[in-house]
Amino acid sequence: MSRLIGASLCLLLLFTSRCDSADECKEDQNNKGCVCTFENKNVDLRSLGHKDGTFAYSVVGTDKATYYYNPCKGFTEKDCVNVAGCQEDGGAYRSIGAPNKTTFYTDDTGLVSIMYGGGNGERTMLVYLKCKKSQHKAEFTFYGEIVKNQYTFNLTSVCACPGECTENGPSGGGGGSGSHHSKASKIGIPGLVAISLFFIAVTAYCVIGMIVMRVKYDRTGSDVIPNKGLWFALPSLVKDGVMFMFTPCRAACNRGGGGYSKM
Repeated sequence: MSRLIGASLCLLLLFTSRCDSADECKEDQNNKGCVCTFENKNVDLRSLGHKDGTFAYSVVGTDKATYYYNPCKGFTEKDCVNVAGCQEDGGAYRSIGAPNKTTFYTDDTGLVSIMYGGGNGERTMLVYLKCKKSQHKAEFTFYGEIVKNQYTFNLTSVCACPGECTENGPSGGGGGSGSHHSKASKIGIPGLVAISLFFIAVTAYCVIGMIVMRVKYDRTGSDVIPNKGLWFALPSLVKDGVMFMFTPCRAACNRGGGGYSKM
């Protein structure tokens, strides 16, 4: 019974934590690789790129190669034809991403990134969009080749902040500094409902239970707390619940020999 209670509490925490990452920036298919939307606020890169077929940004990496990038529109540089990103290494020019092979990702903190596929020799390009409201001139920096043939960069700009830019550049909107979106929007409606119902139920249980213990059983002091022993043992119950939930999974994973790495 104690393990079941602990496991139930853990499930509630897991449910609400999953809701934290439910708010994703969804790509606008009419502006592929340029615009994604958090609810009703856009991350809009259209003003950051060139529209004349040339690249907007270049950087020399720690690997001594030079990288060229242009958001939204393809550019041509030597052997890199109609690309989003290009690598120049020892006089050789190779595509590291096509403008029409894009996927937007959003992590649990709201950080948006764009993955570009379609490069030469299965090369890909990952660009993290760093929100900085004071950065009106975008900064493009090399992060590294974290995974073989996947070249990672940071693009820091006010236009990486939701609601701050349009096709013509910074709009001046979006409110003050801080988190990209409110705590309520990150948790989401299902998470708020679950948390609210949980605390309402606990409060009602405690209030009604204390009245019953005082009036019906004439208890005083800490003895008016219903199921006092259960609440005092709660930390150990949560620990038992965690072990109950995850130990079988860990054993199964070990038997299967599977695993994954996270960057």
